[in-house]
Amino acid sequence: MTILTLDHILQADDKLHQKALAERTMMVRYPIDNDPAGVEGIIKESPKILEQWLGIQKADPKNHGSRLRNCGLCLAFLESAGSSAQFVGVYRNDSVGNPKELKDEDDYYAHMPEKLRALYQKHNEGKEWEARWFFRLQKESWLEDLDWRLVVDWGQDQNWVRPYKPMQVLEIQPKDTAPSG
Repeated sequence: MTILTLDHILQADDKLHQKALAERTMMVRYPIDNDPAGVEGIIKESPKILEQWLGIQKADPKNHGSRLRNCGLCLAFLESAGSSAQFVGVYRNDSVGNPKELKDEDDYYAHMPEKLRALYQKHNEGKEWEARWFFRLQKESWLEDLDWRLVVDWGQDQNWVRPYKPMQVLEIQPKDTAPSG
């Protein structure tokens, strides 16, 4: 029995598969559990909110944000139960090598989607400021039929970001489960 992998899906679109291999594609699994309650519902409302939210990363060299600096394409996932991850889309990084440095909280909140700002201000209250970068991500139409529907096994590797590699597909959810925003 053949196990369906993300690589099989990409190979179905040869142009995307070649681009994924050529453009320093990274796979990023964003955890939601460290974010304020209510964030997941809000980011599902609008692709633009999701783009902005995904584009703000800690500037810590040990953090995955530093790995995005030289990434041309990003296959974005949200962390799901256990080791699974839900695919949310393919994003082109228009900030390759040159993300905007967010030097203070005012700059950070200015780049935060308005609908998320109050949640994060309350969530971050009293916490020490950590420098961040802002990456200009642009949603690509590749694989958009699978946005919010494709669930893969991320494996035991807890890295939030990794170079592109095949992953086992656990599920392709029905179209009516994807957000309509």
